[in-house]
Amino acid sequence: MVVKKIEQGLVKGKEVDGVYSFFGIPYAKLPARWAPPAAPEPWEGVHDGLRFGNAAIQTVHNVKLKAEESEDCLNLNVWSGDVDVDANLPVMVWIHGGGFINWSSSMDEWNGAELSKNKVVVVSMNYRLGPLGFIYHPEAGCNFAVLDWVASLTWVSRNIKQFGGNPDNVTIFGQSAGATAVRALLCTPSAHGLFHKALLISAGFDNYTHVESPSLDRVKHYSDKFFDHLGTHDLAALQQLPINDMKNDFKLFAGIRPQMDQLYTPANLIWCPVQDNKIVHSIETCPKHIPVIFGYTDNEARFFIRPQGIYGQPKIEDVSKVYNAKTLSATASLLGGQNADQIVRQVANLPPYEALDQLLTNAIWKEPALKSFHTFASLSIPSYMYCFARISPANQTSGELASHCCDLPYLFGHVTTGEKYDDTDVHVSEALRYAVTAFTYTGVPRFTNDEPWSKVDPTHPRITILADTIRDEKLIIDPLTKCINPAINL
Repeated sequence: MVVKKIEQGLVKGKEVDGVYSFFGIPYAKLPARWAPPAAPEPWEGVHDGLRFGNAAIQTVHNVKLKAEESEDCLNLNVWSGDVDVDANLPVMVWIHGGGFINWSSSMDEWNGAELSKNKVVVVSMNYRLGPLGFIYHPEAGCNFAVLDWVASLTWVSRNIKQFGGNPDNVTIFGQSAGATAVRALLCTPSAHGLFHKALLISAGFDNYTHVESPSLDRVKHYSDKFFDHLGTHDLAALQQLPINDMKNDFKLFAGIRPQMDQLYTPANLIWCPVQDNKIVHSIETCPKHIPVIFGYTDNEARFFIRPQGIYGQPKIEDVSKVYNAKTLSATASLLGGQNADQIVRQVANLPPYEALDQLLTNAIWKEPALKSFHTFASLSIPSYMYCFARISPANQTSGELASHCCDLPYLFGHVTTGEKYDDTDVHVSEALRYAVTAFTYTGVPRFTNDEPWSKVDPTHPRITILADTIRDEKLIIDPLTKCINPAINL
């Protein structure tokens, strides 16, 4: 056991295989539902950092949580290989995904122990989800989860030195909804100065070309519907409603649509950070000195359209009823607008399942990532991009290929040879972690031979490919992406 002194008091952790871990440390307290987080309270004695803290209230039951659900969920975890106050290690703050309605920092998928062995301090936090984190009320405002993220970064700034971290070298990173959170923090002035680099993985779906985009007006609209359903708009009354009575209401307003027959797609998030010009501002407010990495996987959509279903959906027994020309045409119209016919022609020679994968991956992740990439570069923000295209033996067998989330075991160092992975996967994992940790130290991702990745140049764009081989190559916009957004200019 090891005990460290932080601002709130003493916290107990443990050391396993050279890594010190501290779980469930309160970084803020919640004075009331739909209120900004307050400073964490000090405690007497020693806080038990051997157990994960409460997870946020989930919209769908999650057996992976390893923690109780509660509104009192503002806590974080720390992994470090060196807890000397003078170690001065870079800090990586992880924001988990889950569509802003599910998941928590306690899940094994992003246990930071192995990643911390790359001489970084890893921090992960819980934050308010769903309506509790993102609803709008005229008396309370919105973007409550964004304030949670800022509070966690404030805690890191004030305390991480006690765990061997450098508060002046903090990288925020997240995947899926977590990457959307990173993007929001880049546009949140109150967070500026609390982090110094950013990594966005599979972040595209907050920035569509042809479908309704997340906006304050849209959040207001669905918030009003939610309050109508609850039977009151009175803030004091809403704050007193028993949380257990509200859980089914959260499921009814899960915040992800549309659902076409049994086909689940992540378009469009209702509960998510939005530009309100009070907390979250426009992309032009992003600090120009903060380097950014964008990453996406080659088959993002397969995570969502796989026949076995996700988020409690039933398994699709007859795939022909879901993956067919009708579904493809409807999806192309939704995501491609007036270019729908051209889009369908681009994938006409593929089986419907593969065509749907290509369409959704391009429209919801790849095209928005490229557009964001170009936007950041036009603002002279140092930017890098990678595509994760390695297909593990297990994903080759299952047909998931390089799907959404498949890159996380590689990033967190959870890849070992066996039934799921082989030596190539181990090599890719080492290369990805080397690049990311080099980025945390210098702001430049590097190959294992220490050559730097190519920084974006809109006139000569290049991308790093993480596949069976790891390489730098010219970024070519494929015809399908061009159909989805003819304005893409890289």
